[in-house]
Amino acid sequence: MPLCNLSAIPPLTAALVPLLAPRAPQVPPLPPVEPLPTAAQLRWQALATSGFVDLRRGPGDAEDAVATCRAANLDALLVAPGSGAEAVDRVARVAAACAEAGLPLGLVLDLDTDGADEAARLADSVEQLLAVAGPVVSVALEPEPGDARVRLPEAVIERVRLQRPGTVLVGPAGPDARALGADSVPEAHWSSLRRGNLPDTDARATILRAGDEEGGRWVPAQARLALRDDPAAAAELTAAHAASVGRGATLRVDLPLDDQGRVAAGARAALLAWARARA
Repeated sequence: MPLCNLSAIPPLTAALVPLLAPRAPQVPPLPPVEPLPTAAQLRWQALATSGFVDLRRGPGDAEDAVATCRAANLDALLVAPGSGAEAVDRVARVAAACAEAGLPLGLVLDLDTDGADEAARLADSVEQLLAVAGPVVSVALEPEPGDARVRLPEAVIERVRLQRPGTVLVGPAGPDARALGADSVPEAHWSSLRRGNLPDTDARATILRAGDEEGGRWVPAQARLALRDDPAAAAELTAAHAASVGRGATLRVDLPLDDQGRVAAGARAALLAWARARA
């Protein structure tokens, strides 16, 4: 009988054939190369391009901002609500519009603290805003121009971690993502930084912008483009997107508002032209 005709072999013998066959050696998987992103950081990086509106000088039109982001296929909406009771109302209105449209929301706050008491007040303000915002993908704190601080107050970090464990904290040097003032990152760009304090020298700005190949913690970058109120700004958005998202960073697009609090017509035209070119 043919040797390959297993149907003619007694059942017990046929069952032993696979056990007697030589097996390939079991090679254990290689350990992951650190640093590794958290699940929250991966979700944040997937929202590659976000629109930003500054509501600190007025209420703005939440529905228009959300509709503009949706029409341009932006991945999220970031808002700077200011402070006080008016900020809570603004966040509640924007959060409702984002929830209805299924658009992720992030908050951008002023890092204007100086001392433990002011840090505690800022932490209380963050908690009030989070209470009405619902789920948010990120909380970013920005220092004033010329402010060289890069660390966020521990009181704010602890409050956000407690209230929204899956929210990414964005600051000049993290802790979860780093915000850049530039509209691009270098071609040799890394999403990691070294552990410990950054050097208090001119090299710090270079490290924050480019990242560190030898870094031991995952801190991806967010570039920033102030979109002009001009349809021709679509070309600038295309270039900034390629030099940021195309290199592993994310991109925040600052949207100018008109006197009615709506996204300015020229900027909206630039966004839509950019979106059509990508389709």
